[in-house]
Amino acid sequence: MRRSKGFILAEILTVMLLQAGFILVLCGTFYLLVSFGSGTQQILTARERGQRVISYVDSRIKNAGLGMWRLTSSKQYRDVFDLFINEAGYKPLKIKGTEQLRLPVAITYQYKDVLTDSDLKVASPDETYENSDKHTIQYGNILTLLYAQRDLDRNFMIVNKSVIETETDPYKPKYELISPDEYKDDGSQFSKEDKVNKRKQEINSYAVMVGAGEPLFIENVPTKTNKKIELKFLDTITPTSANPIIISGDELLYLKCERLFAGKLDDEDTEKNFRFQKLTTNKYDYADWSERRPHERNILEIYMELDTETNILTLWVLASGGKDGRIHERPPYSRWPEKARWNNNEYKYHVIYISKASWKLNNIPNGFVWN
Repeated sequence: MRRSKGFILAEILTVMLLQAGFILVLCGTFYLLVSFGSGTQQILTARERGQRVISYVDSRIKNAGLGMWRLTSSKQYRDVFDLFINEAGYKPLKIKGTEQLRLPVAITYQYKDVLTDSDLKVASPDETYENSDKHTIQYGNILTLLYAQRDLDRNFMIVNKSVIETETDPYKPKYELISPDEYKDDGSQFSKEDKVNKRKQEINSYAVMVGAGEPLFIENVPTKTNKKIELKFLDTITPTSANPIIISGDELLYLKCERLFAGKLDDEDTEKNFRFQKLTTNKYDYADWSERRPHERNILEIYMELDTETNILTLWVLASGGKDGRIHERPPYSRWPEKARWNNNEYKYHVIYISKASWKLNNIPNGFVWN
């Protein structure tokens, strides 16, 4: 009896099942690889976004309080810049009621996704807690910085030419600026006081120098034919008998003020961005905040803590790399602090990455009072 060389039905089905299983394994592996690659890319994107926010803050926080080491409390800062707080017209550094910003590094808190100018203005500056070392920690999600910035195109170095002026009025000395050889115009952002319109409410009317230790008011700026600049010390801090020293060769620096936060422009905005506002002058010649300009997209939150004993500022950035259709739990408190804002209705759908950085505020004098 001859044996059949064909396959029986059971054998054929077995082979087909094995092949189908192999194909399913390949498809599953391919799906996992694609999902893993997509998820990894989203995490890397979120990480890059967070790092760009940290870099933006880093370039400013290092110069916070630079050239103002004579000011030993936040109250003295408010006394110096009283024009931005209590003067008639707009009051960009004014906070609700009797509460005030604790400059030069002020942290405030607002629990909203859409942060309008009004919301930013009334954000609470008094959110604090005590850590395990019994240090007072200020915390919040809005950062206001008062910092010095050098001119990127030229160096404004001081040469003392004040023999006559210092004899007649020690508080209004004239100094000469050393600029590039081809000196046609100072081209600076400095602006003098308009004695007719009294435009004192302009941040560019102030300057700092590392050696002087306190802000100066610019009485007159250089022109094409006259390099001299008139600087006035603010006797709010230093009495005439203790006139600060200006060292020849010191550099004249701009004084800048910015407000940094993460938020939407309005209810129709689809994503939260890291935004900034610069202290500038509005059309009425009063100091005011600029528009809420975006710097980095898909930044869900930023959160800061300032240790008022050690003067160490820590920043956390909650960045999104996009959505992946899954539900994500709130990160543990060790990664995203308990007091940091978390909108579970929205953030749970995002692939997130938390970036963190800390800075020692070296320009803040020891014993500084954050009052």
